[in-house]
Amino acid sequence: GFSSRATRRMSLPMLGLSANYGFRSSTEIEKRDNMIGFQANISLPLFAGRQQRQMASSMDAMRRGIDAEAVQKWREIEARLRLLHTTVIHLKESISLYRDRIIPAAQDAYQSALAGYSANKVPYTNLLMFATSIYRDRLALNQFSDALARTQAEIDSYILSPRSFSL
Repeated sequence: GFSSRATRRMSLPMLGLSANYGFRSSTEIEKRDNMIGFQANISLPLFAGRQQRQMASSMDAMRRGIDAEAVQKWREIEARLRLLHTTVIHLKESISLYRDRIIPAAQDAYQSALAGYSANKVPYTNLLMFATSIYRDRLALNQFSDALARTQAEIDSYILSPRSFSL
């Protein structure tokens, strides 16, 4: 913006005024007065005016482009943070569901199958299936916990170091 305004001013006529003062010492033979000088300059941009205005227009367009990029980047960051927030909510719900309902139900089913195996009513393969389902559920819980930790770390990177995402 500053550059475009300065370039636009270069297409206008310029007037330069200056004054100078000189101290001269007198001698016995010649009396000298102090010197005062004035100077005026005028510059008319007859040939460069249109070029300067075009350059100023180009700089204004670049400034508008940079402003639009900043707004777009802010929208992208805001959308990413909203998505991360929603992801955290869903991951916490999944973790709670696995920890409070799915794993305890799987453990109860395993205990029931173990009792049935002890009474020779449930085959060993079914008992192994119930045992492996507990470990699969715990693995899923650990994966959800890991995804939650990574998501929260990414949110922290946006919040704690905002300069890396400067507009």
